[in-house]
Amino acid sequence: VLVLAVERQHRELLREAQSKLEIKRFTGERVAMTDLLTLVCDAVVELDDEMKITEHSPKLATMLLLDNSSCIAGMQLHHFMPIEGDRERLEAHLGDHELAADTGPPILSLSGAFHATMRDSMSSRLQVEIFFVRFLSISGRRHHL
Repeated sequence: VLVLAVERQHRELLREAQSKLEIKRFTGERVAMTDLLTLVCDAVVELDDEMKITEHSPKLATMLLLDNSSCIAGMQLHHFMPIEGDRERLEAHLGDHELAADTGPPILSLSGAFHATMRDSMSSRLQVEIFFVRFLSISGRRHHL
């Protein structure tokens, strides 16, 4: 009985250590992706599986001329896109679906870029290039940077 308890405890400790390593690896990969995008982008935001901004981005808020008290966390990115075609393009690139290749099985577009128009708080239109990379969050849900 004592041997079984020790073995069970050992397995639990091993699983816990593996989980901590997985979280550390995931966090490191996400930071690396964010740092790379920060080199070429004015603002980098994370979108959840519903295309909502996961946390406030002071750089995006400034770019959109929002006041300091405005928090964009929880807002959908398409809220700032005045042109229907741009919102459709956003959905086409980042939506929860697989893209079919001309030949072979369906594939998932992991990264890409597209042009769009965003609207700031003064209703001015900003021509932007949106770069994205798709990844699975630590909870296993699809997110984008």
